[in-house]
Amino acid sequence: MALTKAHNRMIADAAVNVKDFGAVGDGTTDDTTAIQAAIDSLGNDGGTVFLPESVYVISATLNLEKKTQLVGEGGYFLNQFTNNTYTVGGTTIKLKTGSNTDMLKVQLDVASTGDDYRSHCAIRNIHFFGNRSDAQSPATRDNNTSGNGIVISGVRYVTLENVIVTKCAEDGVVIQSHDYGSGTISTNNLDIRGCAFHSNYGRGILAAGGDSIMLGCTIGYNGSTGISVSGFGHISSCLVWDNFEDGIFVASSTGYPMLVGNKIYDNRKNGINIGSPSGKCTIVGNTIHRNNAGTNTNPNESSGIFVASGATTGIVISGNEIGDDAGSPEQRYGIYFNDATTIVEGFSGNSIHGNTVADVQFATGTQNSVRLHENIGTKTPKHPGFVAEGDIDLDTHDLLNFNLRTSPDASGSSVTVTTSGTSIFTASADGGVYIVFITHINGDSSAWAVIGGDSTTPQIVTQDSVGANGYTWSITGTTVKATTASSNLTSNWKMYRVV
Repeated sequence: MALTKAHNRMIADAAVNVKDFGAVGDGTTDDTTAIQAAIDSLGNDGGTVFLPESVYVISATLNLEKKTQLVGEGGYFLNQFTNNTYTVGGTTIKLKTGSNTDMLKVQLDVASTGDDYRSHCAIRNIHFFGNRSDAQSPATRDNNTSGNGIVISGVRYVTLENVIVTKCAEDGVVIQSHDYGSGTISTNNLDIRGCAFHSNYGRGILAAGGDSIMLGCTIGYNGSTGISVSGFGHISSCLVWDNFEDGIFVASSTGYPMLVGNKIYDNRKNGINIGSPSGKCTIVGNTIHRNNAGTNTNPNESSGIFVASGATTGIVISGNEIGDDAGSPEQRYGIYFNDATTIVEGFSGNSIHGNTVADVQFATGTQNSVRLHENIGTKTPKHPGFVAEGDIDLDTHDLLNFNLRTSPDASGSSVTVTTSGTSIFTASADGGVYIVFITHINGDSSAWAVIGGDSTTPQIVTQDSVGANGYTWSITGTTVKATTASSNLTSNWKMYRVV
């Protein structure tokens, strides 16, 4: 929560004030030396540096090296999406045109702090304005052509609260490891709340490290990925929108990142891209709508969730809403599974609908990758164990932990299926579960069905058919029959018993 001005003034009474060190804050004067002098005055014991509401111009990187808090009175911006009229205000630190440098670095001064790499730094209620361009588009950088907003390297216990980072010439926020000479130290135990990372040329935030949280942030209209996460921890209740590449890219599994309850929409490639061979993560309760700019056709650029990972364990995708019937759907695939070695251990309770090519799609060779159960397709669920409707190919894929083998339990070829129905095979009534597929030899119609047995007779749990002539399934006694819609079809069929 942002602090009130009265509360900030109470903080100011116990803090050093940058204006006491010569900072002007008129939006023109270079205040770099004055702000850094205020920070350095605190010594090894640290303290609070207060920046009253003003626009402070800097031309070099500010350094937080010890237990220091930078506290402002809240920043803001106006007219983000209008060229040449972008207005900043509140407590704003603005990078001077032509400076081409990072704005703020949090990295300890080992010479004075020894081997204690914990920092306990905080930045609150400040807008960092990178001044990459007067133009709207994050593809343009002419005022400054390099430089990140905030770089956090090899430290712990850092808080960002109500911080805005906009229009940087590279990434908005970079969280990374640092080699202090005695070994590489990762950054972890971060707390990022209520922040906004918008309109940067690169990523909104590179979130590396572990044991950290990001809560209630907005990450939008960045020239690359919104969030690139390598471990990090828990990302929750964020809005990730209209980034020029993926909304969220999962780069590695350090810390098993959890993406929970976020809204991820209108990004110009994938909503979420699990793009690394070690990209283990948990994706729960997110809303993932309208991703893909409408021009991308490759699955790795046009999916709600693209699973490219080669991870053999550790992926959970549950309780997400993926697609948007009511909007203008641009996602070609709801979820696309691309790697045969990936094992998705939890794939349940998702509502996947309204994607333009397929709600769930498996690339060739991914037959052992997913354990499916309790997922809702395009219509009302028909069975508590599994529902699949629309363009979903189940041939050679797992269902409820049972792999469909290469060799079927029964099959037939050159079977003429008529409009009055043709017997295919006899199912037992002992509680078995079958999947049966049928295909017109000429290839213009096909169908599949899931058939479950009970103590009296088999029943059709769910079925789907495609093609001009189409097939439907029925059961007479224990005999499974196929029927064509409008003509006799010469067909092949296969039956797999999975239970």
